[in-house]
Amino acid sequence: MNCYPWLAIETITNAGTGALVGKDTLRTTSTSTGVYVSSPIVLQYNTAYDVTLTFPDGNEYKTTKNVPSSSTSISASLYTYNSNCPAHYGQVLVSLSGSGGAYNYYWPAGSSITVTGPNGFSMNHTFSSPTSYNYYFASDTVPPGDYTVTYDLGGCPQSIVWANKGGYDQTGFGYTSQRTCSGLQITPTGTITYQGTPQPASTFYRIMGSTAPSYDHTVIAPGGSLTLSAAGTYYLGIMAVNSQSQCALARDTIVYTAPPLALDLVQSSAYVCVGASVGNISLSGINGVAPYTYQLWDSLNTTKQPPADITTSGIAHFTFGAPNKTYTVRISDACGNNFPQQIKLLDLNTARIVYTTTNPICVGDTIKLNCVTLGTTSYSWTGPNGYTSNLQNPVIPNAQANATGWYKVTVQPEFCGTTVKDSIYITTSYLSAGLASGAGDQTICVRTAITALNDSVKGGTGTYTYQWQSSTNGTTGWTNIAGATSATYLPTVSTQTPGIYYYRRITTDRCSALNGNPITLTVKSCYAPVNPELMNKANK
Repeated sequence: MNCYPWLAIETITNAGTGALVGKDTLRTTSTSTGVYVSSPIVLQYNTAYDVTLTFPDGNEYKTTKNVPSSSTSISASLYTYNSNCPAHYGQVLVSLSGSGGAYNYYWPAGSSITVTGPNGFSMNHTFSSPTSYNYYFASDTVPPGDYTVTYDLGGCPQSIVWANKGGYDQTGFGYTSQRTCSGLQITPTGTITYQGTPQPASTFYRIMGSTAPSYDHTVIAPGGSLTLSAAGTYYLGIMAVNSQSQCALARDTIVYTAPPLALDLVQSSAYVCVGASVGNISLSGINGVAPYTYQLWDSLNTTKQPPADITTSGIAHFTFGAPNKTYTVRISDACGNNFPQQIKLLDLNTARIVYTTTNPICVGDTIKLNCVTLGTTSYSWTGPNGYTSNLQNPVIPNAQANATGWYKVTVQPEFCGTTVKDSIYITTSYLSAGLASGAGDQTICVRTAITALNDSVKGGTGTYTYQWQSSTNGTTGWTNIAGATSATYLPTVSTQTPGIYYYRRITTDRCSALNGNPITLTVKSCYAPVNPELMNKANK
């Protein structure tokens, strides 16, 4: 006879809170007086529980048990190579270990790992079969930061915080440039880092690609330089591997236009002071390799002028020339490049020194004021609404109607003792209706001719264009009339019967379009009065 069909009723409560954790009947088919039976109640690690066993004979056994911390643990790291791109690209490695050593542990079937981190980072995996202690997630970009790694070996999820230091990255990447006789010399800057630590010995640069027909593919280390010999767009990269096929952890775009040797119009000037007869010519070359050499020749570039040549890396100044006379400047650089350019000496007694490229302008446009260069000096502007500026060529964005007015400049030319002044009137214009509502209306009798319709506008800038429209009610449903694009319009409606017709003109200038006020054409029946004298004669 089996005396032990059931062993005991198990009741487990939380020792700290007294809350019921679970209750179950423990059964066995064993006839032994010493039996081990597994409980199905799930307990938490590192928690104390009160356990009561109630036996069939009514006796109870009570004890308090402490469930220690899990014997298993995990660690996380970022597995990456210096050849990985982009920055911080690699595989998250989660390893399972315990007191028996990592090699004695497997991820059980049904267990799972979830990794979450900054900026919504998330990845997870559930094991369908037992898997070795090391699990590598698929490669991804895993930037530095604190991540939460949660693992569940079967009903008891546990988490750790993983302070990820990241992988390979760079800091301070950029470049400096210098013109040489061979082209534009590029000296890259910046250092490769691994987990935030600089790796100068693993820092390399190269041109990753270019729109130029050919370019230098050389890989260089910090301190080296590359030369761009042809115009084009170049892509400079910083790498952690010395290889012409290595990807870049970061790239910078360099647009090299290879501009020809020229005269810097911002630094160069030519003028004769008020009350003087000899000019001041200041010259500065650009787009070449300094120093530059400057020569003065006549306007035909055939006769060299008396002043000695000047070779300098700065601004060359000649005290020479007559008012309003033209000369040729020959400029050459250290590489032997050269070109001639004509200059004309302004006579500051009479010359205009202020100009603008667009005037009048539209409301909302930008006013661009310009003053000719008069050496290294200051410029003082005033204008409407208390406007002031000390720039040589000030810009006023989003100009409104109240920006209309006089803009005046006062300049002390660098080599003159007398100031010069000039001004320009800027008009900020917009279209407005010139013909009041109803002013263009016509009323005619049937069978009489229609006078051409007209409209007018005020303001605006540029050339006007026109489009006439018609409507059945004078308010809505306006449609373009084909071919009606002149300033005036002669309606083609029949005047044989009475009717009311509605028209309007759209006027467009460089800035905007203005819908004119509706014009009403009324065709009505008109009755001629009978002559009373004729009526009296008929009655006699």
